[in-house]
Parts: sequence; C-alpha cells; structure tokens
Amino acid sequence: MRSWKRIIFIIFLLIATYFVVDVGRYFIYPNVSYLKKNRPEKTAFMKYREEVWREKGIKKKITNIWVPLSRVSPYVMKAVIIAEDDKFWSHDGFDFEAMQKALEKDIKKKKFQVGGSTISQQLAKNLYSHLLKTR
Repeated sequence: MRSWKRIIFIIFLLIATYFVVDVGRYFIYPNVSYLKKNRPEKTAFMKYREEVWREKGIKKKITNIWVPLSRVSPYVMKAVIIAEDDKFWSHDGFDFEAMQKALEKDIKKKKFQVGGSTISQQLAKNLYSHLLKTR
C-alpha cells in the first residue's frame, strides 16, 4: 500500500512541477501574440537610439510609417532576407552553424565582432531587449 501512495505522490509532484514551470514561462517570455494585430510604435532598439541622441543633445526622433506588405516589392523582401539571413527558410529561428562560425572567428580575433544571429533573433532583440534592462 505504501508503494501506491509513493507513486501517487510522485505523479502529483510531476504534475505540480509541470504546472509551475508552464505558468512560470508566461512571466518570463513576452506575449508575441500581441503583435498579430498591434504594431509596435517603436522597438526597444529605436528607443535606445533616441535615448543616446538625447543624452548627446542631438534633437532627432525616429518616425516610421507602416505600409501593407502588398506594397513592398517582393524583390526588396528577398534582398533583405538574403542579406541578413540567407538560410531563413531552412532553419527554425536559430542558425547553429552560423553561430558556431561567428564564435570561432570571435575567439580567433579575441573580441566579439562577428554575429551569427538570424532575422528572428534580431527581431526579438530589437523588440524586447528593454525587458532585460528592467529585470
């Protein structure tokens, strides 16, 4: 009978742990579903640039105008993707090969200079890097 209690306790513990971890991730990761219908006014990177300019006494603001994707040339879209992340269509947001090559180059030069980030990683950094500063 003790073994049944132990098994039930272990199952309960596993379920409770899963629940805590699953709920906990909502406090850590940003809610990207918001971006489906809402356009960010400015990214964290844009706000950072404006802050640097303000500190230097430069009177400059970033403005952007959203246009429908249908008004953007498909050649421009392809050119940006190729220039920034030529393997965009073949990875799931992480290009581990590019990251490894970048790390090897950085180690060889003894400084962080080369990046291996994908468009997805750059977008996340530019949109949400302010979350890292507030934690």
